Amino acid sequence: MAQTSSSWRDLPRRILTVAIGVPSIILLLQNTVTSWLFFQGAHLICLLEWRALVPLLLSPSLSSADKKRDGEDALSPLSQYLMSVFSIASFLITILPPALLPPALMASGILLRLLPHLPMCQTKVKSSAEYIYLTIQHYQFGLLYLSIGFHFILRIAVSDNRGAYHIGNLLFVVWMSDTGALIFGRVMKSTTTRQQQQQNQAESKHNQKGFILECLQSISPGKTMYGLFGAIITGPISAILYPMAFASSNELSEVDNPLAQRAMLGFMLAIAGIIGDLAESSVKRLSTKKDSGKLLPGHGGVVDRFDSLLSSAVVYYYWMSV
Repeated sequence: MAQTSSSWRDLPRRILTVAIGVPSIILLLQNTVTSWLFFQGAHLICLLEWRALVPLLLSPSLSSADKKRDGEDALSPLSQYLMSVFSIASFLITILPPALLPPALMASGILLRLLPHLPMCQTKVKSSAEYIYLTIQHYQFGLLYLSIGFHFILRIAVSDNRGAYHIGNLLFVVWMSDTGALIFGRVMKSTTTRQQQQQNQAESKHNQKGFILECLQSISPGKTMYGLFGAIITGPISAILYPMAFASSNELSEVDNPLAQRAMLGFMLAIAGIIGDLAESSVKRLSTKKDSGKLLPGHGGVVDRFDSLLSSAVVYYYWMSV
């Protein structure tokens, strides 16, 4: 019982954050300008949080504090140049037309890779090569993950006169899918835990753990198959309900998709959201951080809240364009 109650300890903070945040977001999304400013603001905070998620040195002989200190010493002043180039490149990528994304990504990635060779960025700490290239790889992945994700979120938000409908649909389906994964995973996990207490726990774990679960838990130990199924079930249901619950009659006539298409969209967004969540979990695992930040009580940081959206936005944009 104690374990069950502790797993829901963050629920009041989550509810409070949602109660304040959701009405504010709905208000901001009604106007193209405020919607663009909101997502660019979220993008800026994500860039700052990404700096805090830089991976630690991989040397097993050092403590976490020593790894962090040695890494920071090794990268100064290179870290400032890497962060500056990454931030500028990320902002430019969010405002470029889609056709220019490949050359922009290539140019940014190459520039990040060459920065350590510039005279003002070179370090005298010869043993720091491992950390330097881990950090470069971290920022290069940030361009693919954060920058591309926000590029498509912004494209959806400002798309013709139905941007508010589409971005609302994306947020609703992905965040409801996340919620379904959280609730279903925690409820079933607590139920399974109580059942396992009456059985041989080691044998039960061995029998239930499969290839997919092993992969999930190698990235994030708290992941369960129940949570995965919860997201996949909730996604299509949310995609079906959104037009009925939130769209006006004009929007429904303009965006009249058959039920099967909505369900398929929800399924694809749920899968893309799971992939985005796992990508961020992998980044946090290398940096030994539980959350990307503390800005959103009960949820963590802004990257934690947008992780599923970043990958789902790409899917939604191309579905919307078809």
